[in-house]
Amino acid sequence: MRCTSLSWRTLVPLAMAWAGAAQAQAVVYTDRTAFEAAAAAAGLALRAEAFEAAAPGPLAPGAAVGGLRIGFDAALTQPAVVADGNGGQALGGSPFDAFVGGDRFSFTAGAGHVLRAFGADVVFAPSGGDLPGGVYALAGGGATAFSAALLAAGGGSLFLGLITDTGSDLGSAGLSALDGSAQGFLTPAWQVDNLLYAAPVPEPPSPWLLAAGLAAVALRRQRRSTDSQPEEKHR
Repeated sequence: MRCTSLSWRTLVPLAMAWAGAAQAQAVVYTDRTAFEAAAAAAGLALRAEAFEAAAPGPLAPGAAVGGLRIGFDAALTQPAVVADGNGGQALGGSPFDAFVGGDRFSFTAGAGHVLRAFGADVVFAPSGGDLPGGVYALAGGGATAFSAALLAAGGGSLFLGLITDTGSDLGSAGLSALDGSAQGFLTPAWQVDNLLYAAPVPEPPSPWLLAAGLAAVALRRQRRSTDSQPEEKHR
């Protein structure tokens, strides 16, 4: 008697496919309103961090920023809570109160949580001319949000955001600025402000569990079917 159900050879690739779907690439946003609407549609409760209540001064690697943790190489970049030029506070670089080209740092969720969504305003200073695209970037979840081409020479702000699917995790949200010296331009000083993020407790990995369970059942049935086959009589 032969088993007519799906075999483990079929279900294991399905399990891998389901797991891959759970780790789908993040979706990129460059508009805050669209980011907030997408987060709401996904059932994510966004938290805000504007640095106004934070103690000014340099941050240590792993320091808490709201419900997140900040990571960076202190030999290259020194994030700090600084004055934003408008009477408030923002995240900038020490000791000049702003980041420069080549600076980079990242945010991760606190213990027991996953980073499902992250967005922030990048405020950049005036430059000597219009800037090419991709000077500022936010990377995470296998995707990267880049600043648009031809940023205004007079300075301004832009939004970069990422959202992952249910069951996925950005892992980290890394902000950086291109060092434009090799391309013949000076990257304007920049600050980061008005963070929006969702870092919920992770849901049970149901695709993995379902696929593993189905594969185990199929393997057990196939073994029973093999054991129940009559032995061939030798003449």
